[in-house]
This record gives sequence, structure tokens and C-alpha cells, in this order.
Amino acid sequence: MTPKTRICNRSYSGCRGTVLRLTLAATLLVPVLARAERVTCEYTYGGETKVFQLSPVASPYTVPTVQVGSYFLLRAVWQNNPAKSAAVNVYTYADSSDGPVIIHQASFPYPLTTTGRFGFSGLQRVYEPMRDGELQYWCALDTLTADSPAAPSRRASRSTSGNGSKKGTP
Repeated sequence: MTPKTRICNRSYSGCRGTVLRLTLAATLLVPVLARAERVTCEYTYGGETKVFQLSPVASPYTVPTVQVGSYFLLRAVWQNNPAKSAAVNVYTYADSSDGPVIIHQASFPYPLTTTGRFGFSGLQRVYEPMRDGELQYWCALDTLTADSPAAPSRRASRSTSGNGSKKGTP
């Protein structure tokens, strides 16, 4: 005779409670697994607007810069682990003849709060000290679900999408 395998070592009524708890936990977990976050940033410089997306990275040193016009370099880094370092950090550099020089840095702690027209960052403005130009950028958190399109967010539909040319990380 083969021994019977039990899910739990309790009476039927005790097992029923365990199965109910497991079913409830699985039901609550499905929407979390089906939802993902994406950070979308939009920048405007010299009349040209571009959009790019960020994914969480383990090391901020692996994220390349984006060439913006002939003067700015922009680097946006999203770290969501470890918790003490979780943030979106945006760095703007002047691309000078002596090498990149940081002229602006903004840090937005994670978890991000998405409010307003210009996302969690608000509209940021960075000015060229030599040429009197202005770079504007803002970033927003998009929550994607399993039925969301994989295409860039609604903001990308009115602008040119891309990362621009990349340079080495300063």
C-alpha cells in the first residue's frame, strides 16, 4: 500500500486555511508581477526635443552620456537597489575642450512620486555659461501593465525618440 502525501500535517480544515492563504497570496502577487516601471525623460535643446527611457542599473558607472547639441552631455541613472542608494540621478556636463565638467546635478529619491505635468522631476533648466543656450528636461515614472503597449510613452509621440550619440562616461 502506498502512503498518502499530505500538503500539510493538519486536519482537512487546517489544510483548507493554508490553501486559502496561498491562493490569496498568489492572487495579490499576479498584478504586481504584471506591472513594471519605466522612467521616461524628455529633453529640449536648440528647438529639438528627444525622449529616452531609463531602466534600473546595478552600477551608475555603466550608464553612458548622451550628447545634446555641441555643448551638453546628459547622463541619467536609475538605481532602485540597494534601498539606501535608490534614486534617479541626472547629471549635466559641459563638453569643454579640457574634458567634461559637471554643471548641474539633480537627485530624485526612489520610490518616485509622479505628480504634475512634468513628472517627478519638474521642469529643469540648465544654461550654457558661454553660449547663452538653454537645455530643458523632465522625467516621469510610467507604470506598465501586461496589456500596455511596448512603444514609448505618449510624450514620445510628439517628439523625436532616441538617445543621441553616446560618449564615454565622464
